[in-house]
Amino acid sequence: MGDVELTDPPQGRALTLNLPGGSMYVLALGGGRYRLVTVDHAILYDRTDGPVTAEELRASAQRLAGTDYGLRETPDAWLSRVSNATSQASAYRAGRVLLAGDAAHIHYPAGGQGLNLGLQDATNLAWKLAATIRGWAPGWLLDSYQDERHPVGLEVVEDALAQCALLANTSMEGVALRDRFSRLLATHPSLNRELAVRLSGLGVCYPDGGRRVPDLALRGAPAVSVFGLLAGARFVLLGLGGERGGEQPAAGYSGRLDVVTAALAEDREDWADVRAVLIRPDGYVAWSRAEGDPAAEPPLARWLGPAGAKTRFAASA
Repeated sequence: MGDVELTDPPQGRALTLNLPGGSMYVLALGGGRYRLVTVDHAILYDRTDGPVTAEELRASAQRLAGTDYGLRETPDAWLSRVSNATSQASAYRAGRVLLAGDAAHIHYPAGGQGLNLGLQDATNLAWKLAATIRGWAPGWLLDSYQDERHPVGLEVVEDALAQCALLANTSMEGVALRDRFSRLLATHPSLNRELAVRLSGLGVCYPDGGRRVPDLALRGAPAVSVFGLLAGARFVLLGLGGERGGEQPAAGYSGRLDVVTAALAEDREDWADVRAVLIRPDGYVAWSRAEGDPAAEPPLARWLGPAGAKTRFAASA
């Protein structure tokens, strides 16, 4: 693969070719530069640790598409190769050592999932680690990093292996399977949407942490949307539909919790009956109460430790 200049690029912003000899992808990056990726069956099993050359990439494009789209070799071109090497750490934590991103898992980089996976690892771990360092985290919180993120990593690893089996299968059966799957994608928009959500990581849910809160537009809040409320990296107790959270729930949780009352500024059927929600610093729902639910206080002590606990360091905004 490479980020290169093309003087005769294909039409449109993106091109995907699935051919008997392999697959090729071209994506416009702007400024005359393109991401050119080839899965070339002719050299699929060649073992080499040497750096990729522009000539190699050009030859693969020629074999697959009959053209190199005017690939120019420039000093700033980025060239690389990937394999299907796959592994996952059995434990993401060993005492004071915690693993995230490529240190925790490596896999075939299909769909850019590794980038999203690593970012979500870091976002999940950061606030838990900060809470532990500051001294207010419940005892179970840091261990929940392993409980929440390891299953997600395993699912991405398995998904990448499945994609590799589709893209890099040189057999007659593999070509037929790839063609059949391509036709399914072309005729089922709902399948495309479902796969896009999976690849992006936006559909990840945690057993205790719930679903990821969307960036809901708000009215009467300190920010125009939910994500703006999370800039301080604190929990947010959000009252919706005119229901006031009051000051009492925040007593003793200064620096750990923001209490906000607002109204939805958009029509969202899936959020229309939500009246209160406790949002974690990483944007996941820790607790919610819907219209008609029995009155209940948010489980602040479970997630934020005891009220009034002295912290070692002040939380910064």
